[in-house]
Amino acid sequence: MNRKIRNTGVIALIGAGLMSAGAWTVRGPLRSRVLDARQTLESKTIEFESQLELARRLEEMEARLEIARETWKARPHVLPTRFTLQEFYGRLTSVADEKCHRLPFSFSALERRKEAGAESRLVQLKGAGRFKDIQRFFWELENARELCRIERVNLRWTPQGNDGAGDLTFEANVRGFGGTVGRYGDLIGTRDEPEAVAVAHNPFYPLVRESLPPNKQGLVDVEKSSLRALTPSMAFVEDQAGKLITLGVGDKVYLGYLTEVNAAANVARFTLNKGGIVETVTLGLEFGG
Repeated sequence: MNRKIRNTGVIALIGAGLMSAGAWTVRGPLRSRVLDARQTLESKTIEFESQLELARRLEEMEARLEIARETWKARPHVLPTRFTLQEFYGRLTSVADEKCHRLPFSFSALERRKEAGAESRLVQLKGAGRFKDIQRFFWELENARELCRIERVNLRWTPQGNDGAGDLTFEANVRGFGGTVGRYGDLIGTRDEPEAVAVAHNPFYPLVRESLPPNKQGLVDVEKSSLRALTPSMAFVEDQAGKLITLGVGDKVYLGYLTEVNAAANVARFTLNKGGIVETVTLGLEFGG
């Protein structure tokens, strides 16, 4: 083999080696990325299947819960086989203490009836407390599983001070039932389980108060403030203490909120609740002459 041919062969071998090394350099990281992607895909697949299994179990639990709820609602009223005055009082105080913030009341027995294997007791309750507690107390009695009926209720609002606060006093005749089914069988055959309705407003609370609450938070008192500048969405107000306050629509002020910014008309409007009387107060920019 002459020298020229031998050199050419050596160069060819070196070139082949370089190409192989280059291919490995490319294929090595690519192979690693493919393996990483495959492992990530397998991990996500397992996670997805786990989530599907959890969703299936959740649906089963919700179905069982709905069946249990319907079964609970369908429970009939019951008549306690033992029905002493002390036990009736204990039932009433349990409701008042556990669900009505320990609503205080006095208790006096009015009447006891025994007939056809059953009996009923009529008692008089007198007390005072928050409207929400009293409303919940009577709702619980009327809808308890143990049969109970409210025959008469008198309510009276007793104001305290000039800020509209006060107590609601009540006087009620409540009849409880006990013994065997007997005469009251038609009363315990069926029973709905209603949901307690939250009453947002005390109907006995005065709509218009004689005095306004103090401005304890130091909010902007609109009627003692001046409008200094406006942007399309902000109002710059100098408050009663001489501080420049930035307000946006919806921001709270004393007795109300900023409800409108009208830069074109150079005004800001506020809605104030003055003890039950709602007013719109408008502040305008003052331009010097």
